[in-house]
Amino acid sequence: MERCVEIDKPLFDAFDRFELEDISFMHKVDKHYERTEQTEASLNKRALKPQESVEEIVSQQMEVDRLHQAIAQLPEKQRRRLVPYYFGEFTYEQIAEMEGCTKRAVKFSVDIALKNLKENL
Repeated sequence: MERCVEIDKPLFDAFDRFELEDISFMHKVDKHYERTEQTEASLNKRALKPQESVEEIVSQQMEVDRLHQAIAQLPEKQRRRLVPYYFGEFTYEQIAEMEGCTKRAVKFSVDIALKNLKENL
């Protein structure tokens, strides 16, 4: 059974920030999970990879923060469709079903959101 609850803007923004932070955290955790079978060759390749410097790590985190800020500046509908598509790995069809709209409308929103992000970044 579906229920609609009306909330104020500050609460919505807090939930939205939490969702972005949660998705970001899940992607960091996901990177640490092994997705392939370990072989001697893959272990040797990983052992030869140089460790990232503190500067590189800080720079990457700053880029992630800028991306989150840019996403937060998107119109609500664009953000609502972009986040599950890119971070939640949902398809246009799945998002359209959740939103009660067409696949074309979702694709249009995501495309416009990407254009806006490119301009802001």
